[in-house]
Amino acid sequence: MILSLFFKNPSTEINKLADLPFYYYITSVFLLLFFIVCIYYYHKRSKVILPAKFYMRLGYLNKVVPALRKIVTYPSDTIILDFSNVEEMTEGSYMVLLAQAEKSIINGKKIRISSNPPKSNEVINLLRTQKKYLHKNINITNDVIPNAESNQILDPKIVDEIVSELKRIGINEYYQPFYEFLIELIGNATEHGIQHKEINWWLLRYRNAQKKCMTYVFVDMGLGIIKSYNNSGLLRKYMFKDPRQIPIDALYGRLGSSTKEPNRGHGLPQMRKLVEKGYISDFVLITNNVSLQYINEKFIVVKNPNFVGTYFSWTINKDNFIKWKNSKS
Repeated sequence: MILSLFFKNPSTEINKLADLPFYYYITSVFLLLFFIVCIYYYHKRSKVILPAKFYMRLGYLNKVVPALRKIVTYPSDTIILDFSNVEEMTEGSYMVLLAQAEKSIINGKKIRISSNPPKSNEVINLLRTQKKYLHKNINITNDVIPNAESNQILDPKIVDEIVSELKRIGINEYYQPFYEFLIELIGNATEHGIQHKEINWWLLRYRNAQKKCMTYVFVDMGLGIIKSYNNSGLLRKYMFKDPRQIPIDALYGRLGSSTKEPNRGHGLPQMRKLVEKGYISDFVLITNNVSLQYINEKFIVVKNPNFVGTYFSWTINKDNFIKWKNSKS
């Protein structure tokens, strides 16, 4: 009955198949096994080919963010990172790659590095050099929730040390606005980490001798600002509005806190004030499907592929410090 759907005369066709040489059957079996093995290894081992210019910057995110997402979303047990096409990569972008790889490992995957080296010696040196990141990765359970806020927020002494490092660019007096900026930044990441049962953030800082400033990159591998607000139910009025307005409204305190707790939601507005006053420079925020940059005393927002997390970068130079000092006189 079933064969009649494919052949006009099933019995004749079966006889023809029976007359085929034996090696035809062997070849067919081997081909079938070969395809099964290929499919198996495709799902077991997936290669992520990283783009040539691996920058967490506006203009490069359309290639970088999808590559980062594959590290977590590929349906395989082992992810192979292929750096062979990479020509340029910053330290901050590499830190984000490490953070995404860690998220994948937490989800049960294995991370491997392809044997093909990068095209650039600078990238090779970047991969080989041991970096000093500040990093928190804590899975919150019912046992640790009562002590989470007191135990998991970064030690103020460490924040003091970071602020004091500004001496490397000639800022010898304690820069209080930077201390406030860091406390709000890390406090936000910790607060939402507690809410979603996982604290996971990374911080990189280094001196940029060419620009005579300190450069900072911070990434929180949580849900992202927009996703957190959406889960809280506070974005219903944005259903038919441009999503680029959401981070702006969050920075200006128009949304409140996504935790819905009283006396919360002040972190982003406080950070925004420090940026607008010129105490922080080169401010960039990337979260979910939007990117925000402060240019010429204005926040510019553009869309990008979905980055699940929150990325901040900024610089501090002596001019920032002078503006603060002049505001006090």
